[in-house]
Amino acid sequence: MTYKRNVAFTDSILVLDGLTGTGKTLFAPLLASMESVQLPRFEYMIEYLCIAYNEGSIRGDASKALLNLLADTKCYDGMISREINLRPNDLSGALGNKVIWQYLRQLFMPDGDAVMERKAKETPILSFVTHQLFSCRKALFDAFFQRIKIVEMVRHPYFLVEHWLSYQNRIGMHVRDLTLCGEHENGSYPWFAEDWKEEYSISSEFERVLLSIARLMDPIYKHVQSQTDTERVMIIPFEPFVLNPNPFLIDLES
Repeated sequence: MTYKRNVAFTDSILVLDGLTGTGKTLFAPLLASMESVQLPRFEYMIEYLCIAYNEGSIRGDASKALLNLLADTKCYDGMISREINLRPNDLSGALGNKVIWQYLRQLFMPDGDAVMERKAKETPILSFVTHQLFSCRKALFDAFFQRIKIVEMVRHPYFLVEHWLSYQNRIGMHVRDLTLCGEHENGSYPWFAEDWKEEYSISSEFERVLLSIARLMDPIYKHVQSQTDTERVMIIPFEPFVLNPNPFLIDLES
């Protein structure tokens, strides 16, 4: 069976990506404050499907169909405030965002075909937050084509080390760690270490952090040098942004 989705409910998809510790917590509310952008969602299945596609562990037709089904489901649910997050301190929580009243009103609006009429007027932009997924962006491009835009947060690697050290030994070992992992020589390694799992297995905790940051940043550096996909990818460097955010916000709005 070949999987296919020939229709789409979701017209625009915005993905906020970046290594853990690059400032997504600061930036996500800014995206959500922009017109038509739905509250950002931490939808880990998006990450898992992209990783599986990138590693060749899932057929391309299945990945594309599932990503489109997931996106359409989440956009529709967002328009009727299904699964609304009311935790006040969560990044994806509605209580701390200016759209809270809109989401509360939507609880009492009709669903079904009435949502299609609202969608034509409101033109919602589905928003996801992902973690270190830039090397797997081809899965998003192949599934969503020109409907997808990626905002990639980057930060000077020096300022990431301490944060990564705080949870490095939890990867694949703690029940609350949600990193997709593989197994090598009776030990776990994160999905992004697949090509260097032998090196990962013999490295110290500190070396694993340095290697992980370096390897994950490499495709971002290459993208910036190549200047490709500039219409679908926007790089936000954390340090220049916090000192002078206006130029980046103007570009983002456009």
